[in-house]
Amino acid sequence: MPGSKTDVQNLIGIITKPKKFLLGALGKSIFVGAFFICASGCIMTKAQGDKLSHKVNDMEGEVAKLQRVRHDMEILLSGQVRDLFDRLARLENQLNNIRQAINDGSSKNLKLITEVQDLRGELEEAQHKYRNLEQEHQSLAKNQLALKKSTEKIKVPPLKDEHFALAKKLFAAGKYNDSIYLADEFIKEYAEGKDKDALGQMYFLMGENNRKLSENKKTADDVEKYRKTAVVNYQKIVELFKVSVLREEALYQIGSILKEMGNSEGAKAAFRELLSSNEKSKRAQAAKKHLASLEK
Repeated sequence: MPGSKTDVQNLIGIITKPKKFLLGALGKSIFVGAFFICASGCIMTKAQGDKLSHKVNDMEGEVAKLQRVRHDMEILLSGQVRDLFDRLARLENQLNNIRQAINDGSSKNLKLITEVQDLRGELEEAQHKYRNLEQEHQSLAKNQLALKKSTEKIKVPPLKDEHFALAKKLFAAGKYNDSIYLADEFIKEYAEGKDKDALGQMYFLMGENNRKLSENKKTADDVEKYRKTAVVNYQKIVELFKVSVLREEALYQIGSILKEMGNSEGAKAAFRELLSSNEKSKRAQAAKKHLASLEK
């Protein structure tokens, strides 16, 4: 029957298809409807024709409306797709920038770490040098203070014999620095005199004071320093006298100190010089024992 629900439903299904098929489908529906009308042998009334025309117009309106909606959706969706692609491109660009920054940062961090380690090493070295310098400064200040106090307390006796006696007395009392000060002042004062024996004894006293001080020092450098100073003073006696008991004693002390310092050749030379100058010296037997141990 013309205008049946089946025809309308078919038309509604057709309008959901793409645009290029809509007009063709609509024409086919009208042709089919006309065919059924003609085939039935019935003549369509004006009212029926107007009704059918109205329906066709409504369907055309719906088709146009759907086409506009489809067009609008295409525009909307295409804009959203472009926006999504733009956002994706921006995110990829940001990700590449972050990766590059991480790589650059790693290189910079490695360089910075190396520089910090170098600076730390330089700082530690500078601190070590500063500590050593500070210790040396404190030691020097301490020695200067001790010397100042020593010179303030000790007054050099005006008479030669008193000066000589006081220097020996201070050595016997264990005041080695004070004794060194007086012995040194004695040598300066009376070096040009004819009393070689007194001068030699002061050199020997200087050597003994430094030898004693070396025995009380804790650091190897201090021990070596005082031992060398003692040897220098003993050597003054060897140069001052060609033959004397004091010279023999000085040679023995030189040999003993050099042996302790590991200078075997120097020690043997001192002991041999002692024996060649006087084989009957009271230090002869001890010198021979030292030589025997050094020559093994």
